[in-house]
Amino acid sequence: MIRIQFFAILLFTTSAFAELPQLIKLDGRPISVSVAAGDKIRKTFYALTPGNNSSMLRVSSSAPKGTTLKAYLATLTGNVSETLKDQRRFFPLSTLSDSQALRLGESPCIDFSPGESSAEPEITIARPESSSPLCELFSAGDKASIGEALSALYGGSWSDSQICGYLVNNYLGGAEACDPLDPVCVYLQSLDQSQPQASKLSTRLIKNEFSSYMIRISRNACVAKGTKYVLKIQLDLPVRDEDITLAIRASDSDFNGDMAASIKPTSDGKFAPQPILLMSFLGSFCGQHLEISKWSSGKITSKASTEPKDLIPYNGHLLTRTPLGRFLSGGKGTFELFNGRSSYSVCFELKRKRQKVNGY
Repeated sequence: MIRIQFFAILLFTTSAFAELPQLIKLDGRPISVSVAAGDKIRKTFYALTPGNNSSMLRVSSSAPKGTTLKAYLATLTGNVSETLKDQRRFFPLSTLSDSQALRLGESPCIDFSPGESSAEPEITIARPESSSPLCELFSAGDKASIGEALSALYGGSWSDSQICGYLVNNYLGGAEACDPLDPVCVYLQSLDQSQPQASKLSTRLIKNEFSSYMIRISRNACVAKGTKYVLKIQLDLPVRDEDITLAIRASDSDFNGDMAASIKPTSDGKFAPQPILLMSFLGSFCGQHLEISKWSSGKITSKASTEPKDLIPYNGHLLTRTPLGRFLSGGKGTFELFNGRSSYSVCFELKRKRQKVNGY
């Protein structure tokens, strides 16, 4: 996964005073903020984040029990201050706790459709070998199914190391470091042992709850890559009768796997003659969901949800297949494939015609 570092403005108010905004880097390192006892407080984080592809933002926090988190996005118009002042520009983002993200990734499950492909010309493919531990993310059954599909498409038998090499090259993006966003690290890395205040800070953090969230940042895939958005994260803290310390960290992650996609106006096989959407899968047989959205004036104006129905191999890609008949209503739309941990999006016209992107 590619870690994208971006800047944010932290603006918060206590019952007694308002502090100046603080510019911070959201690069996975935690920040700590002391909060005096008193009334309920809202902590609001602002970040400028560019692009036209959806991504997942992971946020970990150490905060009092009862703290709630919400996230919003707005297309940047003018400067950041002007955008933040107009709340009508913001729309809510899907925000899941770790347990909710896990459940989202468990269903529905899909498999290959035996004997079916995209019914387009096939080519040979290189078979690099790999023993990457990332391949252990796939079950033995999943790898066997992938091997069968590759054999059916390209011929011959595929060894475990060749299947692993195929997965690493097309979907896993190389070795990844251990997850730096373990909530326990929010506590450990927030302590500066060289300072005499460390013991006091430790006591304040231990009284908190550690929480982790996945926020799906839905961007408009039909605009320029240089488009910028203002991300807003709100933490609402309950009333406390004692001073507390809040710690939080966040990291935005782009999906680094294959993103080839196509709309086929007339499908073959069991969905014929419906139009179908073909999008490279996210590396998991379960928990893939599809959201189709229309945008206007920098906001999502309508959206519809469905799930891919099966998987087919084609031309070096493993593709989810989704019937589109009821979704092609004209105009342009963002097609966002996601699960509880990963997301990417593409732009297509909502018309029954052949369309291809990302090297399909």
